[in-house]
Amino acid sequence: MIKSVYRFQNGQVSAFDENGNLMPQYEGKLSNVKDRILRAAPADAEFRMASWGLGNLERVTREQWAKE
Repeated sequence: MIKSVYRFQNGQVSAFDENGNLMPQYEGKLSNVKDRILRAAPADAEFRMASWGLGNLERVTREQWAKE
């Protein structure tokens, strides 16, 4: 089950389960995995926007995360 989803500045996405393991089926370019993630992510999943090199992992709403 998806616990957290990170969207990076370059449009790449990574998702992790409750044990912190990467979920490769939800990894890739936002446009390729967004719908799959939004369908599978439970209501309590954390959505974050990440900035490389800045250490910024801002928590955002599901809607903010999905906006392209």
